[in-house]
Amino acid sequence: MTPVECVELCRYVRAAVPHQQWDAKTPDVWFDLGLADVELADARDAVKALVRQRVFVDFHGILTGARRIEGARLVGVDHGDPPDADPDDVPAYLAALREHRHRVATGEIARPMPRQLVGRPIPARERTP
Repeated sequence: MTPVECVELCRYVRAAVPHQQWDAKTPDVWFDLGLADVELADARDAVKALVRQRVFVDFHGILTGARRIEGARLVGVDHGDPPDADPDDVPAYLAALREHRHRVATGEIARPMPRQLVGRPIPARERTP
């Protein structure tokens, strides 16, 4: 999320929960505390869920909800090997793996490619839809 998107999210929350107290620095603080690492769409979905559950929407609730949404994208998915990663270069391989999983979690990669089997086609039951 960008700082401008964080301001947009705060306006969204303010419209959804008009009785909640706000400060001019709220978007800056929420961005610095961790919303920079969250996708705007996931944060909005988290806000929607929070508004249905309670009368106060806080930074922690948004961050937790967005992380839950990201985590749901990773459950039951074979992430495969990250592209362009040499398994013999362990630090580079782990960095590429983390980046690949982050892209899956944030929805940048809708469905990762299935792990390729050497010299054989992937059986239909192992393919992701």
